[in-house]
Amino acid sequence: MRVTVSRSVEFDSAHYLPGYSGKCSRVHGHRWKVEIGVNGPINRETGMVIDFHDLEGFLQRNILNLLDHCCLNDLSSDPEGLQPILSPPTAEVITEYIWEQLRGYIGKLDLDIRREFVKVWESPDSCAEIRREAE
Repeated sequence: MRVTVSRSVEFDSAHYLPGYSGKCSRVHGHRWKVEIGVNGPINRETGMVIDFHDLEGFLQRNILNLLDHCCLNDLSSDPEGLQPILSPPTAEVITEYIWEQLRGYIGKLDLDIRREFVKVWESPDSCAEIRREAE
């Protein structure tokens, strides 16, 4: 039997949407929420799929350390600061970024787990989600 476990964090950051004609073209902030879910068998020795502390560590290193209290438009992936990581920095693009980071993290673990979902809320009633496709 496989079980899905999840962990969430919240962070604050600003962004703006270049080329967008609405209010979001101006700098504004959000209290973002990120939830990740992974799926795997229960290890009968530990009683866990994965330690929640390990998921928390992933979120701290890959989300909070990078995205908390910054302007998302200013994040770059190259040393010269020319190529934005999140372009444009929408909930959908942030979700995609975290989905890929989670793939790399899981690939390094010696566990039979897989990504199940990533959800990113930019407000309490608006979110983007990527979910593993059915096999």
